[in-house]
Amino acid sequence: MERQLASGRIDKAKSLERAFLDEFRSVYPNFPSGHVEPEESPDFLVRSTGRTTGIEVTKYTRGRRGSASPLRQGEEHRKRVAQLAREMFEKSSRARVPLMVHLSWFGRNPIQNSELIPQMAETIGRLVLANVPTVSYKECQIESSLLDGTPLDGHIHSIHITRLNRGRSVWAEVGVGFISGTVAEIQSILTSKEPQLMAYRSKCDHVWLLIVAESRGISTHLELTDEIRIHPFMSGFDSAFVLNRAHSEVVVLKLG
Repeated sequence: MERQLASGRIDKAKSLERAFLDEFRSVYPNFPSGHVEPEESPDFLVRSTGRTTGIEVTKYTRGRRGSASPLRQGEEHRKRVAQLAREMFEKSSRARVPLMVHLSWFGRNPIQNSELIPQMAETIGRLVLANVPTVSYKECQIESSLLDGTPLDGHIHSIHITRLNRGRSVWAEVGVGFISGTVAEIQSILTSKEPQLMAYRSKCDHVWLLIVAESRGISTHLELTDEIRIHPFMSGFDSAFVLNRAHSEVVVLKLG
């Protein structure tokens, strides 16, 4: 069973990489022609007449330390808080009232301690319960200044509660924060792949690195500054790119 689960995760990861590669090919006009073969190191080989290009695919994650990102972990914690808060609210007598609840989080302060999750969820559930609008499509807004001294202090920017006329309740959460990348972050990604370059080159003539910004949250969203676009990065790759999925854009990095 464990082997099957591991195999399933590998297959899912490979399918996602292939989806990124196909999106890259559809946006970048100079993608090499030829047959695409899945590989492991690098992730794909594109075999053209007289030349093989290897493409390594990696995901951008803000604040990554090794294989982990505190921001990404914080996003998962926020989702868990929202889920628990909704479950707590739906156990109340007012659960039949359809609501749209929008939680805006400060992106600069991710939840580091998972033990806070139940307390934060309980606080949100009580606040929503106490502030259900009496009229359909009327909104109640709870600002961060009203959360001082609660477990949500410094984490929640605002809570918006709208009473719907019919249908099911909708709970959504989003991070609020600075989303521009830095030269140091991009250079760190390039540098982390350098030890594998010799293995890559044993299978192909040219090696490309594709950095994918998924934009599934603040930790994976990347706004490329002018500084990043013109900076000469140090790398042994022949070419390196950023696929910015939020804008369907490919940026060719300058390599020094």
